Amino acid sequence: MTFRAFLSLCVAGASLLVSPGCESVRSDIREGVREKFAGPQYRERAFTGDARATFEAARRAVIAMGFRIDRAGTAQGKIEAFGGLQTGQDLAASRQIRLQLEISPYGDEARVRALFTEVLEDTFDRGPGHATENGLKDSPLYEVLFRRIDEGLKDPR
Repeated sequence: MTFRAFLSLCVAGASLLVSPGCESVRSDIREGVREKFAGPQYRERAFTGDARATFEAARRAVIAMGFRIDRAGTAQGKIEAFGGLQTGQDLAASRQIRLQLEISPYGDEARVRALFTEVLEDTFDRGPGHATENGLKDSPLYEVLFRRIDEGLKDPR
């Protein structure tokens, strides 16, 4: 590729990003950059009831959603859980959903902060621990979790 062709390609790409029809692309890029510096954003919801009852309802909700609890501390109000490991067709890649919950007293309510992230390991030739983790900001998992916690508080079986 010649320098002139490369330059033309760069100008065309930049004009697409700046054009009015690409607002969603620009906002996605902005959001991605913001997340890289500030970290992924937790979703938050307040529930009526004390923190201990909310913790138990959250623990049951996480298990009912098919997650395996890795760490849970009632005193700290934290739960860390992982979904099932999914592998690609060639078995050279894996994907797993990670859930981090923080439950704390919030006046006469309990505040639940949740963060779903996707852990991707696209190659195993670099050794373990080289996965990338991305926040799932628009996932319906948040609403499912919060609804199950609410149901668990109403019917604590």
